[in-house]
Amino acid sequence: MVTRGGGSQSYGFPIYCAAWLPLAHIIKPDPPAAEADADDPSSSTPSLPMAVLGGGGGEGRSGVPNKLVVAALATGEEAAPALSPDTVVEVNSEEEVPYRMAVHPRGDGVFCAFPNGCRKERDHRGWLWSRTRML
Repeated sequence: MVTRGGGSQSYGFPIYCAAWLPLAHIIKPDPPAAEADADDPSSSTPSLPMAVLGGGGGEGRSGVPNKLVVAALATGEEAAPALSPDTVVEVNSEEEVPYRMAVHPRGDGVFCAFPNGCRKERDHRGWLWSRTRML
């Protein structure tokens, strides 16, 4: 029997693709808030690295949803770094399971390959939202 170590995580669906999101583009504060926080050194906590994961049960009616999730890297002083069990955001990809993905070099979206084509999932202030235009 295989036991799970401290570095594994389950999100309730088979994961077929994953990519790290670039830190500079994950969380962009509003300009007035960023200027106000510039004077306060305690508010400059670095954002945690995040990964986007894609997968699911496929086109059949397996009961396993097809989706993309964004999860933050949870770091603790006592344990090795691992992805947090709580997701930052989840996007349902409906009938299509994402098989491959790549993060745009500017960080403004994730390109996903589905069985019937590719499309760009946009990153809006750290939250993914589906764009229906097929590429």
